[in-house]
Amino acid sequence: VRPPPNQVDRRMAGFIEDLEPDYDAVVAIDFGTANSGYMFSLKKYPTKVKRPTSYERQEAKIPTVLLLTPERRFHSFGDDARRHHAQLDEEDAQEWLYFEKFKMELHSGKNLGCETPIKALNEKIMSAKDVFAHALRYFKGEAEKALRMKSQNIKWVLTVPAIWTNRAKQLTRYAAYEAGLATEDEPKRIIIALEPEAASLYVRKTATIKTATVATHSTGLEQTDPTPRHIRHLSRAPYLITDCGGGTVDCVAHEIADGLVTEIHRPSGGPWGSACIDENFEKLLGKIFGDDMIREMKLSAPSDWNAMMRSFELQKMEATTNEEKIYYVEIPEGLKRVYGEFGDGDTMDNKLNDYSENLEAGERITLRRGRRLSFTAPVMRKLIDPVVEMIVDHLGNLLKRRELRRVENLFLVGGFGNSAILQDRLTRALSSRVRVVIPREPSVAVLFGAVLFGHNTRAIAVRSSAFTYGVSKVEIFNPMKHYGAARRSPEGAHTQYCYDVFDTFVRANEAVGVDRVVTRRYRTCEPGQLRVSLGVFQSRRENVSYATDEEVEKCGQLEIKLRSRRSDGHGLVDVSMKFGLTEIEVTARDCNALTEDRARCKVEFFKMKIAVVYLSAVW
Repeated sequence: VRPPPNQVDRRMAGFIEDLEPDYDAVVAIDFGTANSGYMFSLKKYPTKVKRPTSYERQEAKIPTVLLLTPERRFHSFGDDARRHHAQLDEEDAQEWLYFEKFKMELHSGKNLGCETPIKALNEKIMSAKDVFAHALRYFKGEAEKALRMKSQNIKWVLTVPAIWTNRAKQLTRYAAYEAGLATEDEPKRIIIALEPEAASLYVRKTATIKTATVATHSTGLEQTDPTPRHIRHLSRAPYLITDCGGGTVDCVAHEIADGLVTEIHRPSGGPWGSACIDENFEKLLGKIFGDDMIREMKLSAPSDWNAMMRSFELQKMEATTNEEKIYYVEIPEGLKRVYGEFGDGDTMDNKLNDYSENLEAGERITLRRGRRLSFTAPVMRKLIDPVVEMIVDHLGNLLKRRELRRVENLFLVGGFGNSAILQDRLTRALSSRVRVVIPREPSVAVLFGAVLFGHNTRAIAVRSSAFTYGVSKVEIFNPMKHYGAARRSPEGAHTQYCYDVFDTFVRANEAVGVDRVVTRRYRTCEPGQLRVSLGVFQSRRENVSYATDEEVEKCGQLEIKLRSRRSDGHGLVDVSMKFGLTEIEVTARDCNALTEDRARCKVEFFKMKIAVVYLSAVW
C-alpha cells in the first residue's frame, strides 16, 4: 500500500475508543523477580492504600516462588511453596515443578511468545503464559478474599519494568486473561503500569520531611532539612526515579508542570537487579567445586539447594560497608551428601583451600564446622560490586544528558534500593551532581504507586517514546529520493515501486501526550486488491529510512481485509497508532466501505498475526 495525496483524515482523531470500565476497587499486583505482592484501595477512598494482612511476615510482599504438583496443578505460592517443597523427600521433589525468579524470562528474547518455555528447578518445562497465569490466579484469589468482591468489580493493575518490550507486556496481559482477571472483551479492566512511573507517583505523595531520607557517604540515613523550601525542592524540581529490583533496574526522569507529571527522558536501565548477585555467588561456587557439581546439586537435592541460596540471600541483604564483617551461608546435609556421592574424592575443605591460594589480601573463604561456608567482606564485595558498578555507570552517563541537566534529586526505590552498599556507592559517585533520596519503605513504592495509577491512568501526562514506530509502505520509485534502494515492478505493471519504505508515526525520544493518535491513509498498489498486509516496526534510532535498515525490528503485522474499493478499483485504508499510555494500540479502517462498518485490529507483538474484527460506528 502507498499513501494517496490526501494522507491524513482529520476525522480520525477520535477513532480509538477509550471507555473506562466501572469498578469498585483497584488492586495492584507487583510481580517481581525476587518478591511479589498486592495492595489495593476502594474507588471511594483511592488514596487509602492497604496491604494484605494474611501474609505471615506482615509484609506487603512474599517470595516469587510457584509450586505445581507433578500433574502441573497449582499447589502453593510464596513462603508456603518454599516450605512444602523443603518438606518433600528428594525423590518426590524431583517430580514437583518449582519455579523461582522466572520473571526475567520475559526480559530478553526476540522470539518471546505465549509458548516460550520456562524451566522449573527440576528442568521440566512449562509455557510462559501458563506459569504467569498460575501466579496471577493466586493473587486474584487472595485479593478477592481480602476485598470480599468478585473480579468483575475490580480494576487490576499489573506492574512491569519500563524497559520491557511490547511483546513482554502483551504476554503479561494474555496471562492475566488466562488467570481470569478479565476477559479480552474488557481490556480496560487490566492496566499495565510501568514500575518506575508507579514509584514516581508514590514519591510525589509521600516524599516529605517526615518520610524522605538522604543517603550519606557512610551509608547512614539522615533526616532531610526540615524547611518548607526543601519540601518544594523535593516535590517540584525535575527528579530521577531509579527502581532497583530483583531482576532489573529502571530509570525515568519526571518533572511537575501545572500539577501534571511529564516524562523528560525515555525509560532506561538494564538487567542489573539483585538476582545478579545470586548468579555471581553461584558462579563462585562453580569455580570452587566445579560447574558439573553445582548442576548435580540442583538436580539431586533441589530443596537443599534452595535452602542454601535463601541463606545467602539473607546475608546479601545484610551486607554493609563494614570491611570487618563476616558472612555465613548454611550448607544443608543433602548438598554435602551429593558432593560425597558425585565428587572426585577430594573434600570440600581441600577444594576451598585450593581456591583460597589465589585470593587477594583480606579475602578468605572457609568451611566452619563442616556445615557453614564463611567468607569475609571483601569476598562479598566482589559479588556485589560488579552489579553496583553497572548501575552507577548507567546513572552517571544518564545524568550527563542535556534533558536531565536540571535534575537535582535521585529517588532510590525497590528492594535492592535498601542496599547499604548501593546507597554508599551512589552517593560517593554522584553526590556532586544529585542528592540521593530514599523514600519511606522503598520496597513498596511501586505497589503503592500502582494503586494510585489505577485510579488515574492519566497521571503521567506526557511520556517520551522509547522507540521510533512506523509501518513498511510502498512508494513509486523516485531516483532522487530512493537513491540506492531496491526497486521492482509487479507482474504486468509498468510502474516501478520502492518497497520497505519506513513511514514514521512517532520518533524515539519524542514527547507524546496521553491519548495521542497518529493516522496515515494508504492506498492499495493495484486495482482489485482485497487484502492489505502492513508490517509494524520499531527502532531505537530516531531517524529511519527503510524497514530493512540496521537496528530496525519487526514488532507486529496488520492484516486488513477490504470490503470495498473506489471507482478506480483501489482500496483506501486508514491506519492509526495510539500513544501516550503504557501500551501502544494500532488499528485500521477500510475507508471505502459503503456501510458504517470499520475494521479494527490490534497488533499481536509476538504472534505477528492479526484477527480482523468488524465493529459498527458512525463517522
